[in-house]
Amino acid sequence: MFPWIYFLNASHILFLLQLTLWDTGGMERMSFIGSSYYRGADAALLCYSCEKRETFTILSQYILDVVMNAEGAKIFLCGNMCGDETESAVTEADVENFKEECDGVLSGVYKVSSHDNKSILDMFEDIARVMHDLQVDRISSGGFMLVPATDELAYNKKKKCLLL
Repeated sequence: MFPWIYFLNASHILFLLQLTLWDTGGMERMSFIGSSYYRGADAALLCYSCEKRETFTILSQYILDVVMNAEGAKIFLCGNMCGDETESAVTEADVENFKEECDGVLSGVYKVSSHDNKSILDMFEDIARVMHDLQVDRISSGGFMLVPATDELAYNKKKKCLLL
């Protein structure tokens, strides 16, 4: 679990948004990620390697798993190790065709490079914005509540929790 916290300005009010990520790396080798990983998830970030085509071709199965096990979850796609397009095993056309096949299921598509941290922060900031907008929509429909950030609000790093 990796906490990412973003403070977003919405109508001059700062909100605390914590993205908690669960890394399931390696489980794809067993072709199984238990439904418990998806249960209650608001989003899923599905990653593939631009250098290994087989990691891209299995994505449709993972999208189906998310749709079936995490109803209403936003799905994001991330190509990692994306450098020179001419050396990539997954082309831009492959990604565009996949997006069309998904017919609006994907909430965001990104290409990043962990070698030089290219676009990683931008990706997480965009995901945080999408999730923030989702929470604002839930508030307006009466189904969710955000707590405005105040001086009394503190993040306890030792316990990795919010103190209200």
